[in-house]
Amino acid sequence: FISNFILGLIIYVISLRKYHVQSTSDNVNESLLYSKHLSAIGIFSQLSSQVDPLLLWHTASPVQLAIYSFAQAPIRELRNLTENFLSLIFPKFSTKTIDEVKKTLPLRIFQMTVVSCIMAGAYIISAPFIFRTFLPQYIDSVFWSQLIAITLIFQSKGLIETLIIAHGKIKLRYIAIITNHSIRIILFLILIPLYGIQGAIIGTLISEFVSAIIFAVIYKKL
Repeated sequence: FISNFILGLIIYVISLRKYHVQSTSDNVNESLLYSKHLSAIGIFSQLSSQVDPLLLWHTASPVQLAIYSFAQAPIRELRNLTENFLSLIFPKFSTKTIDEVKKTLPLRIFQMTVVSCIMAGAYIISAPFIFRTFLPQYIDSVFWSQLIAITLIFQSKGLIETLIIAHGKIKLRYIAIITNHSIRIILFLILIPLYGIQGAIIGTLISEFVSAIIFAVIYKKL
């Protein structure tokens, strides 16, 4: 959290200096309103991200929850790399029109998908070594972590989300986030009580796939 905050602050300062952004009462009020919307979306996303561990705790066992948590941890760090890249590309998206960005975005999505596939494949191969070396007591997490790594191939949808945020398309972002997380919560409520950690993994994979479809549909509407 701290590293992401510092990176975001640095990018913000650089953007102000590079593009000579000046504040007025109107754009300050508009920015504050937009920030409130983003905060509301962020809170909803954070709450929904706690559904799967809570359900595993209550319906499965603390052991399965620990296995699931450690299976997710390396993937979370890899996703942070993607999020840092998206933070860096945000200023470029914000200074161009949507039509200008869309001219090169398909290529960027393809390139990012290829890189994400390579990253996912490399992790799947190296996961047994990583856990045996650093987390031998959680070696049972390897298989589940390898499955979760498949979700990395959908990270290019973040480019579309970044474009939406950069141009203040708050309604579209609400639609994307609420729809995706609602589906995610429903899947977890159904699958985790029935299948435990397997249900959590299946729900995660399906929700990430659905999320990619949602952002693809939204992209066509931009």
